Amino acid sequence: MVGVPRSQGCRNCRRKKKGCDLERPACGRCAALGYECGYDEKRWTFVGHRTKSTESSRASDDSQPEQLTRKASESDSEIPQGQIQHSLSRTARQTELIGEFWFQFMPWDDASTVYIGDVQTVPWMKTVLDLSDRAPTTLVALNAVALTIVGRTKADQSLLRESTRQYSLALSETNRALQDPAAAQGDDVLACCKILAIYEQFRVKDTPGISTQGFDWHNHVDGMCGLVELRGPAMHATGHGHALFADLRTSALTSAITRRRPSRLTDSAWHTTPWEQGKSLHDDLVDVMLTVPDLLAQQDRFVMRHTAMETESERFDALSDGQNLIYRCIRIGELLNAWETKVLRAAAAAPLDPASNATGTLQDICTNHGYGLFNSIQQYWVTCLILYSTTWTIYKSFGGSERSPWPRLPNMPSWMDPESKASCIAFHAYHYFDENAGYWGASRACFPLGAVAHYYAATNNMDSAGMEEVSRLFTKTRYGKLTKEFLRSVANTPNSLKGDSFNREEHIKMANSWYRVKRSSGLQCTPSQ
Repeated sequence: MVGVPRSQGCRNCRRKKKGCDLERPACGRCAALGYECGYDEKRWTFVGHRTKSTESSRASDDSQPEQLTRKASESDSEIPQGQIQHSLSRTARQTELIGEFWFQFMPWDDASTVYIGDVQTVPWMKTVLDLSDRAPTTLVALNAVALTIVGRTKADQSLLRESTRQYSLALSETNRALQDPAAAQGDDVLACCKILAIYEQFRVKDTPGISTQGFDWHNHVDGMCGLVELRGPAMHATGHGHALFADLRTSALTSAITRRRPSRLTDSAWHTTPWEQGKSLHDDLVDVMLTVPDLLAQQDRFVMRHTAMETESERFDALSDGQNLIYRCIRIGELLNAWETKVLRAAAAAPLDPASNATGTLQDICTNHGYGLFNSIQQYWVTCLILYSTTWTIYKSFGGSERSPWPRLPNMPSWMDPESKASCIAFHAYHYFDENAGYWGASRACFPLGAVAHYYAATNNMDSAGMEEVSRLFTKTRYGKLTKEFLRSVANTPNSLKGDSFNREEHIKMANSWYRVKRSSGLQCTPSQ
């Protein structure tokens, strides 16, 4: 290896071509963003490697070895399965690899960003960094996802092959830890499952057709939920346990909504005990979102009763259930409206140029306060989209009964308009695919884009401007294809929705089935329909 003089500035500021104040141990920009900051006096390159002449602007300008893990792969091939050897301890080469992973994965807010509501973009980052330094189970999982991300960025097949081996090793070590009740309750095992869930979103397909990414991702999320329940609420009040639990709630919600199953973290203790240090705006939103999976399960029961009703008594009972569901949906919608008001008030109080928040709407401010709040607002829009559509579906199932005083239905609020929320998602999701959003953006875009694509399919609006924008993001952005492929797998996960969302007709059929509406009528969300 040979040393090459470097320009001044920390690694992150140099790569982003940002001005660096050279403060130690962390520069002002990295300190403000909560990123790991580091300085190099020399640039180490491997002699004899091949450098690509056309690197993407986000990819590191540091050259990478053609076979970064070649020697490690050869020597590690004899390691007994389930035993992590000293060869997996943090080495200089490994440190460089993991540093490159964080650079490619993490979003990069501008240092002047004014944050509101204590919303963090990646609250589990410091936890994983700390645990990977002292817990081999976490480190090997981090190796797997780092090799995948860097391998994709550099189009290096050797790294991608090694990532598969590291993933298998991480699974083996996690399963071993789960056999020990004490070890199973460690933060490192929970962190390992978190990292492996990210790996599933970006791993390379090993078979043609629809991959098993969605199925495996759901399994990792279910595993995390099981571990959290085993540990109990008190173990998630502070420290690493709290950071991992707070992030898990969003993944658990996404998994539960996708499969229309009640969430496993809705008991009152989970809303109080882990939150001794208070909640962020995002945590407040998740509290409301946690009601949606149970609501979907109740809708399924209502549909079954409504379909089977024969006698006048059965009709009354079924329609009474539907009436109560509609009232509950409206109450949840009012809680979501209150959250929106809270966000707008916080934004109005932020020290920004007044023109930045001129219209006082979420559309206006969603990109002004960091990627974390932007993602929370997208989560809010997609929750409204699903809630409003579900409410209209229940309402429409009454047919002419809504004009009858028995049972009496409420008037649908004017704000319960899913089409407007679909447009908000579709025409602001580009921010997930900005250059500075990294692979994190592609990961977080899955739930909003999957939901809005299903909505357009179910409402027979596959040729709408909103769906065209979604298709553009899938096909024209750097990481859009990764998001689309993962969503294809997730959409195929529920047994009742088997199909290929890449096929237009199958996608429409799957979306109608998810919304519990007939293909002939589709999803109808206005009084005139």
